[in-house]
Amino acid sequence: MLEDTPMPRAKQVATNLRNRTRHLFDVCRGEYGQLFNDFWHSDGATPQEIADELGADAPELLRLSRLLLEMLNTAKPGSVLVELPGELSVDGNGRLIVTMPEADE
Repeated sequence: MLEDTPMPRAKQVATNLRNRTRHLFDVCRGEYGQLFNDFWHSDGATPQEIADELGADAPELLRLSRLLLEMLNTAKPGSVLVELPGELSVDGNGRLIVTMPEADE
């Protein structure tokens, strides 16, 4: 009868780290996609209305979102491809301004 050979501790830890790190990356990538869709493609609210509701938090959230995107694409180039449907800027009062392109008529 064959006995199960215990996995060496270093291999256990390495396997755990590998799996958890990959899982964390996948969760971050999925959450970024959901945040992007919630902001740009929300039913019943425009991106500007959402930005206005975020108020003073909007510029900080924009900065964090950009950092998250940069981190994801640094870790795994091309993992999150984003084409913004509009432009984002912060005015002199700290208000996030969303500029959408004119619709073709």
